[in-house]
Amino acid sequence: MQSIKEIGNLEFRKIEGDDKYLEIFTEDFSKGTKYKTVFEIVIAMENDIAAFREIRTREYDDEFKFKYLYRSGSSRGSDITPTAKITEPQKTYINKIVAGFEDGVLDCDNNHIEEKKELQLVLNILKNEKAVIVKKIEEVFNSIPKKERAVVLTVVIQNSGEVKYIGDYEVFRKRVKEIPIKKFYYSDTYKKEVRGEKSSCSICNSLKDEVYGLASPFAFFTIDKPGYIAGNFNYERSWRNYPVCKQCAIELELGKNYLDSNLQLSFYGRKFYLIPKLIYPNQLEKVLRRYRSAFRNDEFKKAKDIGSAEEQILKLLSKEDNTVTFDLMFIEENNAALNILLSIEDVYPSTFSMLYNQWQEIRGMNFFNKVEYLANFNYINMLFNSKENNKYFLDTIDKIIGKGKIEYNFLISFINKKLVEAFIKEEKDEFIKGEDNYYIATLRAYTFIYYLYKLKKFRNKGESGVEDMEREEWNIKDFQNKRAAFEDFFSCNKAFFDSNSKRSVFMLGYLSKKLLNLQAVNENGRKPFMSNLNGLNITKRELTRLMPKIQGKFQEYKKEYYNEELELASQYLIESNNLNDLANLDIPLYFSMGMNMERKFKLSINDDHNDSVDGGIINDQK
Repeated sequence: MQSIKEIGNLEFRKIEGDDKYLEIFTEDFSKGTKYKTVFEIVIAMENDIAAFREIRTREYDDEFKFKYLYRSGSSRGSDITPTAKITEPQKTYINKIVAGFEDGVLDCDNNHIEEKKELQLVLNILKNEKAVIVKKIEEVFNSIPKKERAVVLTVVIQNSGEVKYIGDYEVFRKRVKEIPIKKFYYSDTYKKEVRGEKSSCSICNSLKDEVYGLASPFAFFTIDKPGYIAGNFNYERSWRNYPVCKQCAIELELGKNYLDSNLQLSFYGRKFYLIPKLIYPNQLEKVLRRYRSAFRNDEFKKAKDIGSAEEQILKLLSKEDNTVTFDLMFIEENNAALNILLSIEDVYPSTFSMLYNQWQEIRGMNFFNKVEYLANFNYINMLFNSKENNKYFLDTIDKIIGKGKIEYNFLISFINKKLVEAFIKEEKDEFIKGEDNYYIATLRAYTFIYYLYKLKKFRNKGESGVEDMEREEWNIKDFQNKRAAFEDFFSCNKAFFDSNSKRSVFMLGYLSKKLLNLQAVNENGRKPFMSNLNGLNITKRELTRLMPKIQGKFQEYKKEYYNEELELASQYLIESNNLNDLANLDIPLYFSMGMNMERKFKLSINDDHNDSVDGGIINDQK
């Protein structure tokens, strides 16, 4: 919060003029919208007699911002001033314009006697001439093409040659400055005030005459349940949870508005604020200017269009030096509230550099040639969709960017689900556009786990590490025999293959794929052996029974040139005591790796012996 307040303080100091609060709380209805046209209800005033004159159309000019004095209010009730965006002419006129003048008249005290008198005269004519005025508004409004009906309605008073706008009345200027602040301490839900006196502000740590309890722009705690309320469960005393003074509350609001406009980004569909925190605060404006420019430039916009904005963010942040850290605050809009889902604090640029560069290194390895697009964080998004498993997505991101460790068994259970889904589709010869086929699903899972092993991000797992995958394939010409080729692959992936059980499952997957390829060639595309794989839901007992079945089928097809692979798989199986130390969770991944990395092994000198066939069209989903 302190960092957001500092951004807000910087924005506050930029505001020119004597009345900064009026500058802050007056809204420009044309900014970022199509509202460029204003209907002025012209009321003539002379000798204390008011009369409706006309509906005057004007193109909006920035110089009239404080004349029109627009400040939105409740969607169902009146706005803070009688200047309003037209939804339906009659409804807007009654609920916003007439009601706005009624509020103004009620708020006039003894210091605004003349204003009250004048506003009451205008209010009377607005009510008495309602039918005429509404009809005129509708005529002009309906004459505009529907697509261009973004119009603001206000009132202008002409009095003895003097033209007065809503912003010329002190009572309305007062409402604009005071009512927005009311939300910092008044609950419309409970109709109660939450503020204290002579207390320290939790932001600036200064003793203040008054502090507010509802000033945080983010809902990081709740006071609608007794267990969260300080002050002996008294709602009115709940300001003690988070007391904020008026100035800090306003600067927090300005800081949040700046984040909304310039530093609210998206990470695979999840909104987050990027909040810089500097060792040298005098550099804040320079840093903010740099990132405001970076996230608006054409390169970043292009990256958003092609779905690689997340990588551009990592790349940009990795270039900073460590005199700045960043907070990543993931947020969720829930009705009118803005909830903090996750806050990753004090992330150094060196961390972003490590994360970004590791992906870059993987993309440059020969093994990942042609599938380098799999090397990114999108796989977390695929595993944990935002509707059902957003909490797991955020938790995983938190541990990768932060200092936490990932539980392997938890992650692998979701990876297995993806692998099984892809396997079943392949089993049925289904290829769905936009979804990974079995080969890509396996390579994507392997790439992500390989990345996490490189970062040493698993808890109590992968200490042996993985080597750079410089080989694109394992060719028999580079090895003394087939065993040497497989053992070289396993050696490069020690963190994966830290037991004979896992090597055995890989070999069984490899041999199963070879057999399925052989059947497809010899039986007109049929693959009857697929039924033995039970939709990839294979138990350890079923795995041990696959070996003799595979061997028997090779003999049946009179293809005995896989004897070395069979011998190696049998050895691993025996040495593992029939997969005694294998977890059932590991079976789908390692079996899938064997099946789909089969094409990475070119182990037959005679081309006639190479039964490898394409496992399906590569899906380049990113």
